[in-house]
Parts: sequence; structure tokens; C-alpha cells
Amino acid sequence: MEILQQPDASQQSGIAAIELTPDLARKRRSQLRIIFDRFVRNRAAVVGVIVLSIIILMAIFAPVITHRYSYKDFEKGFEAIRSGNSGKVVLDFGEM
Repeated sequence: MEILQQPDASQQSGIAAIELTPDLARKRRSQLRIIFDRFVRNRAAVVGVIVLSIIILMAIFAPVITHRYSYKDFEKGFEAIRSGNSGKVVLDFGEM
């Protein structure tokens, strides 16, 4: 007795099954993945993003590392500089 197998979907529709080759796998990547892969291969672009990220972080945390004093309190500013506990001291002359 012979057992008949049911044809699969590719045989029913008349379309031959396509083997997944490396070229076809590359074509199946999403557009975002292709852009990311190209970006990562570009060394200058990666360095640029790192530098830009550092600048943005410095701008965000500038109030934390900067001491701001009125020009009348310049002694406190110089004291902060001498102590080494400040990245930068700004004397504000806006109150003149």
C-alpha cells in the first residue's frame, strides 16, 4: 500500500520553493538594520557621535561642575578655585 503525501503550499500555488541564500538573507534585512550596519562600519561617524555625546553631556551637567558667584563675593570664588572642588567659577556681573 502506497501512502500519498499532501503537497505543501509552494507546490499548490505553482511557485517553486526558494532556498534562503546569503544574498537573499541580506535582502531581507530591514532598512533600519542596513542603515545601522553602514553607520557602524563608518569609523569617522562613530567617533563623531561619541564626541557629540560628550559635548551634550557636558552641557547638561554644566551647572553641577560650575560655581556661580556674584562679583561682590569674589573671595568665595577664589576660595573655591584654591580648594580644587570646582571645575569652573563664574563671577556674575549682572547686578551692577
